[in-house]
Amino acid sequence: MWEPQTRRVRTGTGLAAGLGVTELVSWGVLVYAFGVLVVPMHDELGWSFATLNTAYAGGMLVSGLVAVPAGWWLRRHGARGLMVGGSVLASAVLVAWSAVRTPAQFVLVSLFCGLAMAATLYEPAFAVIVERRGDPKDRARAIVIVTGIAGFASVVFVPLTGQLSTAHGWRSALLVLAVVTLLVGAPLHALLIRPVAHCAATPRATVREFRSSASFRWLSVCLSGSTAMKTGFGVSVVAYLVSRGYPLRHAALVGGAAGICQVGGRLLVSWLRLPTHLVCAAVFAGQSVAAVLLIFVADRRLGSVLLLVLATVLLGLGYGIVELLRGTLVVDYYGRTAYPTVNARLATRVVAARTAGPLLAGWVVTATGSYLPMLLGGSALAALSAVAMLLTHRARPRNLVSG
Repeated sequence: MWEPQTRRVRTGTGLAAGLGVTELVSWGVLVYAFGVLVVPMHDELGWSFATLNTAYAGGMLVSGLVAVPAGWWLRRHGARGLMVGGSVLASAVLVAWSAVRTPAQFVLVSLFCGLAMAATLYEPAFAVIVERRGDPKDRARAIVIVTGIAGFASVVFVPLTGQLSTAHGWRSALLVLAVVTLLVGAPLHALLIRPVAHCAATPRATVREFRSSASFRWLSVCLSGSTAMKTGFGVSVVAYLVSRGYPLRHAALVGGAAGICQVGGRLLVSWLRLPTHLVCAAVFAGQSVAAVLLIFVADRRLGSVLLLVLATVLLGLGYGIVELLRGTLVVDYYGRTAYPTVNARLATRVVAARTAGPLLAGWVVTATGSYLPMLLGGSALAALSAVAMLLTHRARPRNLVSG
């Protein structure tokens, strides 16, 4: 079993809350801040949005590529050194980002940003929770606390980054974010995560068995489809609503509201006394319906506004499910021993989908001159995720006790 041979990491509410704070900061500065900073960077440097987005997407791909070696490190050495070093690296990346003058420099910064993502985002934090002994309900509660706090990253850091950029410029804003990251992330990781002397390696045959199983394939389809749908809609819905006559400020409010609802989705899965796979499949099905409802949002009349509110809630409830599943269902199905490796393999697929979603959505809208194919495609992806969730549970390993 993947167990430290010395004193184990204590996983109580304090640890979960502390990791939630570090995840909120890491997601806020490494992921959500870019959506704000891209505008002043474009205005000052004259680079196209395509150049900026492509460079940043390269960093996302790097985070997926290094997920597997990061999983190996977690199995062998635990999460403490990785997350402390990741926080320091994230701070250094933000400082370097504030000094970029050429596209080549920004590409290099983005690649290191991807390394920082792999070391500080959900994968290592979930490994800390999974490492301890305890019943699945206690583990699920800890995951909900972590993801629930981190779910407010966009709510906190999007307006904060915007305010700092407006008041002091985007370069100074990045320096402030670097200080926040260094003062919050590194100390909390060092204090909360206890070092481990040794972690037993997962037998390669076991990992290969899981990777070749039908349950793993269906789970990969489920998480990838949901992630691609989420990120594709995340960059397209505001523009779609503007095209339907909504002011930009109101359309942006919808995007923020969907982000808040993702916390509600995680709580829904945790609180309902129903099997997790059934609740998640229902939430994904609700997203499929929501995408179709958006087609009928034609203006700002009361009927359209009510449809928009319903669609926003249904979409948002599903936005946070993927992260919750990777922290709970994966260990329940495959056990704590194989968790770091299995989750790392899933991470490569999820990150690829996270990167592909916006690219596919933009290509479809540009090629067809309409948002309708994008909405229908998103609905199909959500429906596929719902079906794949049910098939994952049906094909799950039945002879494994995760402890």
